[in-house]
Amino acid sequence: MRPIVALCSRSRVLRLVSAAALLATSTGCVVAAVGAAAAAGYGAYKVQRNGDVREYEVPFERAWVAAGDAMRESGYPVAAHAPQGPSEGAYEHQDVRAGVFKVTEGRTRVEVTVGTFDNADNRRRARLVLDAISRRLGYTPPS
Repeated sequence: MRPIVALCSRSRVLRLVSAAALLATSTGCVVAAVGAAAAAGYGAYKVQRNGDVREYEVPFERAWVAAGDAMRESGYPVAAHAPQGPSEGAYEHQDVRAGVFKVTEGRTRVEVTVGTFDNADNRRRARLVLDAISRRLGYTPPS
């Protein structure tokens, strides 16, 4: 086995040693960075839980039309021709978003989120929009 100095240039070894020394003297910063990353992960979880998701045995286009109609019925004036791709799209108005995603040719997932953070009112408002979508697609909303 060759010594590290034989594998690396002298300047590279110096940079590695300097970086190790800097890291050793700034462990508080490392702990703070790890804590910030954990908080960001928790925040992302809380944001993702501010709505509800349902899947329907219907083609994408049918669910897309139902989502737009349900958003307008629920009092969110979304454009009749919101931008969409061949397998996904979203209707948005202020803090409400209804995303429609093609799972297979005959199966579609609809995600409705309200607001930024997880709370009972945001989940309730999202559920109301999903219930309206379900009714338009011929499904009985869950109780």
